Amino acid sequence: MSTGNPSKILLFIFIACSLPALALAAPKWVRTSFTGDTAHSQTVSWNDGPADSTVEYGPDSNYGMTASGTSADAGGAIGVVHEVTLTGLTPDTAYHYRAGGAGDWSADHLLRTAPADVCAPFTFGVAADNRPDFDWLPSGCWKQVYEKVADEGVAFVINSGDLVLDGAEDGQWSDFLDDSEPFMGDVPLIAALGNHDDGPGQGDGANYNKILALPRNQITNTEDYYSFDYGNIHFAALSTETFKDDGSYKYQKQHDWLVDDLSNTDRMWKIVYFHRPIYSVGGHGGNEDGQNPVFIPVFDQFHVDLVLTGHDHLYQHDGPRFNDQDVASTDDGTVYMVSGGGGAAVYPTFKHHYLVISVANNVMHIRAQIAGTSCLTLGSGGSGIMEEFDIVKTLADDPCQGGDDDDNDGFSTPTDCCDSGSEQAPGCSVATAAGIHPGAAEICEDGIDQNCDGHDEACACADADGDGYQSDACGGDDCDDADQAVNPDALETCGDSIDNNCDGQTDENGCENCLDADGDGYYAEGADCPSGTDCDDGNKLVYPGAAEICNQIDDDCDTQTDEDNVCASDCTDADHDGHNAIDADCPAGDDCDDKNEAVHPGANEACNAIDDDCDGQTDEDLGTQSCGIGACATSVDACQGGQEQSCEPLTRPESSETSCADSIDNDCDGYIDGEDSDCVAGDSGCGCRQSSPVGAMPPGGLLLLLALFLFRRRS
Repeated sequence: MSTGNPSKILLFIFIACSLPALALAAPKWVRTSFTGDTAHSQTVSWNDGPADSTVEYGPDSNYGMTASGTSADAGGAIGVVHEVTLTGLTPDTAYHYRAGGAGDWSADHLLRTAPADVCAPFTFGVAADNRPDFDWLPSGCWKQVYEKVADEGVAFVINSGDLVLDGAEDGQWSDFLDDSEPFMGDVPLIAALGNHDDGPGQGDGANYNKILALPRNQITNTEDYYSFDYGNIHFAALSTETFKDDGSYKYQKQHDWLVDDLSNTDRMWKIVYFHRPIYSVGGHGGNEDGQNPVFIPVFDQFHVDLVLTGHDHLYQHDGPRFNDQDVASTDDGTVYMVSGGGGAAVYPTFKHHYLVISVANNVMHIRAQIAGTSCLTLGSGGSGIMEEFDIVKTLADDPCQGGDDDDNDGFSTPTDCCDSGSEQAPGCSVATAAGIHPGAAEICEDGIDQNCDGHDEACACADADGDGYQSDACGGDDCDDADQAVNPDALETCGDSIDNNCDGQTDENGCENCLDADGDGYYAEGADCPSGTDCDDGNKLVYPGAAEICNQIDDDCDTQTDEDNVCASDCTDADHDGHNAIDADCPAGDDCDDKNEAVHPGANEACNAIDDDCDGQTDEDLGTQSCGIGACATSVDACQGGQEQSCEPLTRPESSETSCADSIDNDCDGYIDGEDSDCVAGDSGCGCRQSSPVGAMPPGGLLLLLALFLFRRRS
């Protein structure tokens, strides 16, 4: 009897044994988000796992209810994406759930629906620009930031973009999901597209759209821009990266969609978020893509309360503004914020951070919080609150008013936790009621909850930051007890706009003598500058906190060179340019082309379509060339596509000066108005001043000739 081919039998056994194992793989990257009515539905997504797209859910971990959805193979490192939308949920209710299907299930997670009562208070977070700084290394910081903001008890997190370094690379999305997985199954991440997130293409074929389940707009039927309601806030997300050139002018279709969207909301608050900022002091600046003239009038028309952006890795708060001008009250304008501290390297003096935004009726409280990360990139460390402020709406008719404003403080129950004086808020009485309401200044440890946040804050008299000085909130002299570097004996740090030594002034005592010659954000060391810390102010790659590399230079100004084993044998400098190749085994590697000695950080950028200075850009900052004069003047980028460009003046528009009073050299001969020979004396046709053309006799010359003629006759 034939036993068959042994190799085929072994292959059959291998496949038969492998298939059950593959089918039993657990779902990964479980996440929840909003695609519809946030009070009655929520969408659960995950990758891989059993072929079934099933979610079990209920009031506890016994579940009891089941919902099914769809799946699609996104390919590559992303794999199969499952989506299930749970509908018919009870508002303001917590549900346990798990995802998967026959064979294996995810761990238990908890989601919570939005309150149906639009006057119910809630809190959400904001964290953006969490992308890694190198395409070969995941962001070690984003996971810490997400954890910190999730621990604040927020209902969800808004992200204004740059989740990854290159959205077309599916492996980077895998890294992002790995870092986000511990939290996004319980705290939804609701994102907008950043300039690093798009691709391949736009719309449903892009990795961003395959992975994230978000509401769809009715114009493109994609998730690139969208809106949703949560409580008493209407949120609208725009895309400054995709679907912006499909109208009669840039952003026209998004403009029209936003006008229609904001026209049809009845929510008290309006928040719009997207990636590229309206205003920014950072490197990208405001209006980078020409978005301001399109969207600012819409924000003004519908009184958008808050605009959230990122892109520049810093923190900035502007406004309120109306018609591009500052106004006195948030009742009359929009507050604009840039928050780009979600984990990527930030600009010097800034730290990784996030926002916590709480809404209670007509008061929106915003806190910018340092995340205190511990990771190997600029922005790590620090603690405390960067800024905290309120946006308060003045309402002629309060839709959330529950009764009379008994204490005449502008707030009524249920928003006011102490209105009549008989409520249960800490310290509430008839005598204290008028000073207790949302947004009121809290006085620590006086037994009264002035701001209605549920408790009386403790005074930080135990020296919260451990710098040896007690908080001024309880009679101490530390003006910021959340920052160890701020106290009465601290050295004033120039240029940070902080009162470091608690003397009531900022950037004083010689700060006017500080210089930053290399533009790296750090002042040169010297006796004339009280906070100079840059040990080489002629090298922009050398400053406190810089990455130490193997080059016999003290790169981080800590008085040591090549420390932390940066010159280990697993670091290579094949082109001998003083910079090690970028490699996972070489922490200090920063050379993006170790085969070209002219390419390394700090190199001069040339017009060659090469990233000479390893900053992720090619042929940048090479300027423009100008040529031509008068109406023929023009300019071109000095470099395009790696080729140096020559400037050609515009074609001469006129053969002669056409006007002698327009301050324009119409015929491009170097002479303007009455200085041009085309404008003869007394020329009324072009209204020029009395002036003579080249080669013509000036009026004074005629008198001289007449005098000479008479003299000759007499002689």
